[in-house]
Formats: sequence, C-alpha cells, structure tokens
Amino acid sequence: MAKIDWQMNEVVQPADLNQIGQEINGLVGDVGNMSTVPTTAKTAAGAIAELFTNVSDGKTVVAAAITDKGVPTVASDTFAVMADHIGAIPVGPDTSDATATVVDILTSKTAYGATGTRLTGTMPNRGGMSLTPRMEDVEIPVGYHDGTGKVIGDPDLIPSNVKAGVNIFGVNGKAEVIDTTEITGSAAMPAHILTGRAGFVNGARVAGNMANQGAMNTTATLQNQQVAIPAGYHNGSGKVTVSISNLTATNIANGVNVGGIVGTGPAYSVGGKIPINKVGGFSATTKQVLNLSSDLIYYQRTAAIPGFLLCSSAVTNTNILNKINITTGTVIGTCTLPGTITYVTTDPVCENAYILCGVIAKVRISDMTLMWSVSHGGSSFPDSVILGVDGNIYPVWQGGGSNSSYRIERYNNSNGAATYITSRSYDDGLPIASNADQAGNVYVTEGNGRITKYNSSGTQIAQIYIASSRIYSIVYVDTNSLYIYQRRNVSGTQYYFMSIYSSSSLSLIHELQQPNTGFEMHDQLKDSLTISRYGSGAGSVLVNVFSSTSFNFYPFYLNTSISSFINYNSSIQRGSNGMIVIIPYIAGSGATVPVYFVQPEIQLY
Repeated sequence: MAKIDWQMNEVVQPADLNQIGQEINGLVGDVGNMSTVPTTAKTAAGAIAELFTNVSDGKTVVAAAITDKGVPTVASDTFAVMADHIGAIPVGPDTSDATATVVDILTSKTAYGATGTRLTGTMPNRGGMSLTPRMEDVEIPVGYHDGTGKVIGDPDLIPSNVKAGVNIFGVNGKAEVIDTTEITGSAAMPAHILTGRAGFVNGARVAGNMANQGAMNTTATLQNQQVAIPAGYHNGSGKVTVSISNLTATNIANGVNVGGIVGTGPAYSVGGKIPINKVGGFSATTKQVLNLSSDLIYYQRTAAIPGFLLCSSAVTNTNILNKINITTGTVIGTCTLPGTITYVTTDPVCENAYILCGVIAKVRISDMTLMWSVSHGGSSFPDSVILGVDGNIYPVWQGGGSNSSYRIERYNNSNGAATYITSRSYDDGLPIASNADQAGNVYVTEGNGRITKYNSSGTQIAQIYIASSRIYSIVYVDTNSLYIYQRRNVSGTQYYFMSIYSSSSLSLIHELQQPNTGFEMHDQLKDSLTISRYGSGAGSVLVNVFSSTSFNFYPFYLNTSISSFINYNSSIQRGSNGMIVIIPYIAGSGATVPVYFVQPEIQLY
C-alpha cells in the first residue's frame, strides 16, 4: 500500500512511486471501463448521479401507477414497500364506475361494487306473479318479476254487465243497464204498469196488470152526477159528455154563465148576485158538524183534504201534526215537526202538506212522514206559504205587525233547497205575497200597491204601482194572467176587488168589485176558487165564494151560534166533493171546536 504519512523534506523513493502506481492501476481495475457504462456520463461520478436521477424518476412513476390501482404509494417508499404495495393491487376488472347496491341485486346473488367490495343481493324474487283487480288499487310488490306474471282478466267484464254511464277498466256500460233502485213509496207496482208490459224495479222484473181502458166515453145527465172512471190506462181520446135537460139560457139568470151558457132569464137581486142558497137559510145544506177538542185543532193550523183534516193544537203538543178522519173524528196518524206549527197547507192533489213551524217543512200525507225541513233566510218568518204554479213553495206575510225584512225565496219542492229572489224592507206591517208561473217567473205583491215580476234568477223584469191600493194576496197566476185580491179607495170609500193583470206586462185586463163592503179575503184555495167572508155576529155569517170560471162572487149565509166567526177569527177552506169546510176560532185547552162541512146548493167547481 502506498505511503500516506509523508513529511516535509522526505525523499521519495522509487519503490514508493511504484507502490502508488500499483494502487492506481488497481483502482482503475475496480472501476472498470467507463466507456461501456450505459449512461450518458462516462465518469464514475457522473454515471452515479445519472443513475440516481433515473432511479428516483422511476420510483415516482411506479408510485403513481400503484396509487392509480387503489394502493396509495409515494416515491420515497423503499423498493420493498413498493413491492408489498404492488402485491396489494386488486386483481380483476375495474369496478370503480359501478352503481349497484344490495337492493339492486337479486337475493342470494353476488356482485362487486364501486370499491371492489363483494355485494350480496337483497332484491326479492317475485317470479311470475298474478294480480286480481279490486275496487281499490292493488299494490305491485317491489322485487324481480320474471315476465310471466299477469293481471287476471274476468270474462264477465262486458258492457252488458256494467251500468250505463260507468267505465270499469276501459269497458263502458251498456245504455240499457240502469240502476232500478227506488225509494219506498215511489217504486212502481204491477198496477202502475200497463198489462202486457213489464219494467224493472229494485232489480226485479215487474209484470204490469194495469187495465187498458183505451178511449172510454160516457155521459153525465145530472147535476153533481158522479161518473165512475174505472182504474187503468186511458189513451186520452175518451171523454165525459155532460148533457143536462133544461140547461138553457132562459132557465139561467140573466148574465150568469153556467157551463158556457149565458143566461137570459130573470136575475135575483140579493147583492146584485145569485146567492148559492137563493136567499134561504143555509142550515139545510150543512152536511156535517164534527166536534173536536181544541187540544187537537186550531183554526189557523188546519188544512182540509178528502176524508181527513190535517191540524195542530195551539195549546198542547203544538209541534204535532194530526191526521183526523172526518167521519169518526179519530186521529189516524201524526207527524212530529221541529217546532210549534203556525200554518198548514197542501198541494192540489193532497199528496203533501207544507207546514210552518219555525222552519218550512214538507210532510207526505199518506204515511205522515217528514220529507224535509229548511230554515227561512230572512229576519221576518213568513205567516204562510203557497205552492206556486211552477211546483215550488213561496212565502207570504199577512201583515199587521212591524217587520223590517221580508226575504223572498223559492223552496224546491223535492228537497227544500232555497233560491234567493229578492228582499223587501218595511216597518208598516203591510202584507207581502209571492207566487210563480209555469215558467218560473216570480211575482211579488206588496200591501202598498206595488207588483213586481222577476225572472227565475231574481232579475226584475216588470213592475207597476197601484195608487190607493192595499194588495192582500195573489190568488192565482199563470203565464197569461195574474189574479190579485185588493182593497182600493174609490171616492172616499173602501172597496174590495178581484183583479186580473197581464202576467207579461202587469197591465190591468179586467176586475170585479166585491158586492159587499166590509169583506176581506180570508182564504186562497186550489183550482182558482177563493173564499172571503165577513162575520155579522152569532147566528149569521156571510160567506163570499169567488169562481174564476164565471168570474163572479156568490154570497151565502151560515147559521151558527159561534160568536167567534166575527171579523177574521175563522178558517174557511174547500173540502172534497165541492164542500166548504169552516173552522171557528176557539181558545183554551179542552174546549170543543165545531168543524162545519157545508154543501153549496149550486156547484161552482
């Protein structure tokens, strides 16, 4: 080995130089031939530096590649660490873009998620599932369906099995298939259907047994003769011919129209008109007096119908409507109303009654069933109601009090639904009446002489004012004529008139002055017959009957000992078979109320 501890002034010997040369040659041998090294630099230091740089750059690239495979690695990691990381790289396809979760994979089946994790599915296998339609929605359960499932059809789902107007799963009902359900009391029976015909009621076929009478013709030869009309269907071409002997103009008082024949014979001079009893006493024509307890009947709360009285007491059970047999005087039916009854009336055919009892109510007379009740919208409750020609119900106020609001409403006959027409505000207690024609036009009269016409929606279309008039009621109305009963001052004297006005223009067509001063209208009756009366004391009550057929008043006297007939304290109504029913005012519990059934000698209607 060459000397390395030289001192100053020491002499170098040849052997020393030889030793140094040998060691240099040895180093060259150890380094090797640098020209063969695969580096750009050909010196040892340069080659080593270049090698270090390449290794460092290589580790950076390798570390990034390992990291991209999901195993985080940095360039400073040793080769051993990198080797371990390479071993940890997952083997298989790249699942990083996978979106499935366990609920998306069929139960018991496996797959690999976005992170390469093995997933076991939980989706139920429903296979080939069948569903049966029901009225409500049928839920389709979540899960896998193999395509063989179905919604089960029904061969009975055909138009003839579906009601008209109904669509079931795209099948429209057949027009002839309808709901034949009917409420009790309105269902057709065999007697309502022509023999040889049939119908369906409540799902059952009903064969008719109504007799076909065709065109039936018969002749009546006597006054008040009753011609029996057999039950069954009549085709409308049959007729009853009236042929009365001696019914000639010379046998009829002058100016009087009887059955279309105007009389030319002598006239009676009582009040300028022919009295029904020809000035004789009336007791002979009083057919019946029915004595009832005031605990059952009150004059203002009574309606006469064929064979019966509908009435209520003013002293006890004032909310109960009684149906009384006029032959026996017994109560055969009742209906309990929501409040105290103040007024009772019926429709023209006496099928239904309309009652004021704090509300407006409808009762079916046959079985005394309450059909509906409805409140009145105004602050002033009506004194009575009237069935309009259009078939609906309208309120009437008689006056005599101080009321601030009169609300005119139309009440639907079927369900009582109210339609507002108009309101009137007064504080003088004047009568207010309303009625309607067949077209639904509403006529409102006011005690101060005003008549107003509204269309069915409540729009005013005509109005007149009659000076010095006090209108009491609308007796009758149709699309041509309006019958008004009124009191009017003529030259300082009060007279009562039955006046006819045009329904369209409300202009006066014709009127008749009542023959007796002091009379006031008391009752409005069906088919245009109106009765008014004036009491002259016990033993003699004068009754006026107005007939729209002859447009005339006919007075007669009723002999009675009831002093309460004086003034307005009685009810006069038309009963069945042309009779007049008169009910006096009798107050107090347990009192006897005589009900008079009177038959006029001259048939007016």
